[in-house]
Amino acid sequence: MGDPARPRKQVGGTGVPWRARAARRLIALSCGWLLAHVASAQTPLGTEFTYQGRLLSAGVPAAGDYEMRFTLHDALIAGNPVGTAVTLPTVSVTIGLFTVSLNFGAAAFVGDRRWLEVEVKPAGSPAAYVTLAPRQELTAAPNALWALKAADASTLGGIASSGYLLSGAVIPLAQGGTGATNATDARANLVAAKSGDNSDITSLSGLTTPLSIAQGGTGAVNAVDALTALNAQARLAASCPAGEYLRGVNADGSIVCGTFTEFFITITTLDDPPANQVGEYTSLAIGADGLPVISYRDATAAALKVAKCTNAACTAATITTVDDPADFVGAYTSIAVAPDSLPVISYRDNTSGALMVAKCPNPACSGPGPITNMSAMVGGTAEYTSIAVGSDNLPIISFHNPSYAALSVVKCANPACTVPLAIGSLDAPWGGRFSSIVIAPDNLPIISYWDSANSLAKVLKCANIYCTGGTITPLGASAGYTSIAIGADTLPIISYQDTANALRFAKCLNTLCNATAIATVDDPANLVGSYTSIKKGADGLPIMSYRDATAGALKVAKCLKATCTP
Repeated sequence: MGDPARPRKQVGGTGVPWRARAARRLIALSCGWLLAHVASAQTPLGTEFTYQGRLLSAGVPAAGDYEMRFTLHDALIAGNPVGTAVTLPTVSVTIGLFTVSLNFGAAAFVGDRRWLEVEVKPAGSPAAYVTLAPRQELTAAPNALWALKAADASTLGGIASSGYLLSGAVIPLAQGGTGATNATDARANLVAAKSGDNSDITSLSGLTTPLSIAQGGTGAVNAVDALTALNAQARLAASCPAGEYLRGVNADGSIVCGTFTEFFITITTLDDPPANQVGEYTSLAIGADGLPVISYRDATAAALKVAKCTNAACTAATITTVDDPADFVGAYTSIAVAPDSLPVISYRDNTSGALMVAKCPNPACSGPGPITNMSAMVGGTAEYTSIAVGSDNLPIISFHNPSYAALSVVKCANPACTVPLAIGSLDAPWGGRFSSIVIAPDNLPIISYWDSANSLAKVLKCANIYCTGGTITPLGASAGYTSIAIGADTLPIISYQDTANALRFAKCLNTLCNATAIATVDDPANLVGSYTSIKKGADGLPIMSYRDATAGALKVAKCLKATCTP
């Protein structure tokens, strides 16, 4: 968040039973308490305040309607409830953000510490509420409903004998010395003094009953200052524009507004051993459990490795070496999760130039499985491989065949890809480098790749399930390293490294991807974006793996908007 004033909580996880999500947290940002304008100083202070928060589901912003229950307590743990709980049956959450109005009544805030307990569940769900922990302490503004210093002004009983000194004298409460009996009358008298209608208060002559404006307070030199002190609980006469949230209050009473753009992407380094150079040729898929699984090359060990993420944002993972023979393997790796929930990986044996396929024995790819050399089957060597699996559970692999300098495609005859079913070559010469293949909702493959002769990224929409032909459309200038996936709206999304060595994101606007919206994902001083791979996460939002070439590290970018923009 970057703002210590905003405590964090989280709950949820798409696709996980609601009761099982209790251990996760809701991020609720008490960005301040947005206070509305009061027409005049005499308008009584209300007890309702606005609470703005941010809800994460499985580490990413939630969306939809939720039922929330808010309860005040007099202790962080255990203790007693204060006032009546506020239940809101439908709270709309957009990109994780929500705003609610809470009112526990004036008696709830009497100067003592208060903690807010939040319970949440999907709107309309018969499931029990999930109680979030820890409770969040309410500070400053809510307790201003009964300010500690204002307590002395709430009644004229027990007033300190010295009163509140104004240039060595105390304030008379009413002209003629009859005295006001409460703070409201005292305020009215001071208002009259401010306008010059009460000469007795204005001149400070003929003083009778004193008023303690603030216990131990000093410094007011006239009725105007005294009125300001009595009216210290007046609300802020300002609000933030739509889409922005209260970040703070300046000394002059003006407010500071801002957005949550800092949350639109999270970036995590998963594997960065001190000696080895890792993260080459990354490829990312989403498992049946909704969690990403990534294949990549350990360049120093010349081995194929897999990282199985332990959460949706992939901020942690288990690492497994899948293939590490005497040969140099793991180049141009690509991973896909088949309908049987088991990942299958295509890659290159650099020593022999052969196309290799590894079928994982479990969803985490943590044990030995069948590995097939397909060199003889495809008639030569292969590079820039990419693999996808259709609803038929049969993999299809796109690659660049150096012998023909063309984009080539092989359709497998079985789930482990030990036998080819059909082989074809397209877009020669020099097409097919940095190829990436995915199955579209119409069950037809679509491939992104690099035309090295023209330094141009292209998209091929296959005409049949074997991809023996199709429609080719230029995407834009790039330095290679393309990756394609299908977004939540069923249209392709593409990550690629541009000629400036930055990671870019392209959102296709139609099925042929001949119109796109481009966004920058990562563009530091480092050389980033190589070996990129993109997928739609379980939440429908893009997630990308790629290499930071300067640091020699594997990185992951999680978009928190479908367009990957702030």
